[in-house]
Amino acid sequence: MATKTIPQNVLKRIALNRATLEKLEAKIEADEATVFSALKAGSPVAVGLFTAEIKVSERRTTAWKQKGIEFVDETRGDGEGEKWAARVIAATKPTPSEKLVVKVAG
Repeated sequence: MATKTIPQNVLKRIALNRATLEKLEAKIEADEATVFSALKAGSPVAVGLFTAEIKVSERRTTAWKQKGIEFVDETRGDGEGEKWAARVIAATKPTPSEKLVVKVAG
């Protein structure tokens, strides 16, 4: 069975697009850091089409919970996993996170 040759121009396009994407991501990160710092310092956003704000959220990552419950149930007996998870959640505080949000006004 013959296979079709992958053209070099497609591979070149992939490499160039990846490089362009990396440059754009670096620019976005720099711009976001500048705006984030300015907002933290109390600078207002100029009147116009876009708004920017810092969104603060406090949430717990509970991806571990089900696996932990299963493990504790296996090692300590059925029903113990839920008790353990409740104690862990009660003993921990959510980690606050801040995120820059830029959107179209209106």
